[in-house]
Amino acid sequence: MKLLFKGVFWIIIFIVIFAVIGRIFFFKIGKTDSYSMVPGLIAGDVFLVMTVGKMGLGDVAVCQNPEHPSSMIVGRIMGVPGTTIEQRGDVFLINNEEISHPSVDGSVLYADNTSGENLEYIASLSPEFLGGHAYEVGIMERGFRKDLPRTEVTGGFFLVGDNRNLSRDSRNFGEVPVRSCIGEAMVVLWPSRDSGDFKRMKRIASWID
Repeated sequence: MKLLFKGVFWIIIFIVIFAVIGRIFFFKIGKTDSYSMVPGLIAGDVFLVMTVGKMGLGDVAVCQNPEHPSSMIVGRIMGVPGTTIEQRGDVFLINNEEISHPSVDGSVLYADNTSGENLEYIASLSPEFLGGHAYEVGIMERGFRKDLPRTEVTGGFFLVGDNRNLSRDSRNFGEVPVRSCIGEAMVVLWPSRDSGDFKRMKRIASWID
C-alpha cells in the first residue's frame, strides 16, 4: 500500500510540473463531462491538449461548443474543409470511401452518471482506421442511430464522437469552425473514478489515439 501511495504521489507531482511548463509553451489541460468519446474518454477524465500543430482527419479535437459557447466539446475529426461525409447505419463514407467496422473486439460496460441516474450501458467495441489513427469506437443497440445524408464540409471540422449512438456532435449541430478549436487531445492525465470496465489505475497516462 505504501508503494502504491508513493507511485500516485510522484504521478501527481509529474502532472503538476508538466502542466505548468506545458501551459507556458504549447499544452493545456482539458476535462470532459460527457460520454461521447467512449471508449477513449469518459466523463470526468482530465487530459492533455496539444495546442500547436495542424489537425486533420482522425485527430481528436477540443473545440468550443457551438451550442454552449462557454464550454468545450471533444470529438474526432471525420471531415475537413473540402471533403464530403455520409453515414449509412454504422458505416461512414468520406469522399465516397467507406470507413467500416471490420470486426467486433469485444464489449465494454460503463455507468453514465452525468444525469445522476447512474445508467449502465454496454457498447460493442469495433476497430476503425482514419488519417493514420487506429482506434476503437463504441457501438450500441441502445441509443439512436444517426444516418447522415451526403454532406460537404466547407470551412470547418466535422466532429463525431467515438460513442457513435450516444454522442451529440456535428451530426446534430453541423461543422465546427476551425478557429474555435484549441488543440488535439493527447493523453489521459487523471482518469475519472472507476466506471464499469473503466478502471482508474489502468487508464492513467493512457494515449488518446
